[in-house]
Amino acid sequence: SEWVFTSSGKSALYHGTLTVEIRRISAAMLEAGEATESFSLRDLRRTVETTFASLGVSQDLRAQIQSHGLSGIQQKHYNKYDYRTEKLNALERWSRWLTKGPQRDGKVVKGRFPQRTAK
Repeated sequence: SEWVFTSSGKSALYHGTLTVEIRRISAAMLEAGEATESFSLRDLRRTVETTFASLGVSQDLRAQIQSHGLSGIQQKHYNKYDYRTEKLNALERWSRWLTKGPQRDGKVVKGRFPQRTAK
């Protein structure tokens, strides 16, 4: 499917469904002592953005993956390329990072996710 989050394979999952599920997971992790504070979908998006940056994924490609592409005259009117291959490569890099964890000197080290900033 072209959708990362889908229940049918034919369309994207409604964002409200993800929000509710993330709240449920956050509460369960807090209760189990697996998290020290609650988190939301926005926190996960920030973590993905930061992790992509640490993996060398360009800002433009991160925007293609997490947003609705790039804006501006050139993108809107002239550049119709879908970046599918580049997005797939970046997502595969991220998948390897998720399954192996961050590494230092060939050894897996405990991941450290970005902390929320004070409002």
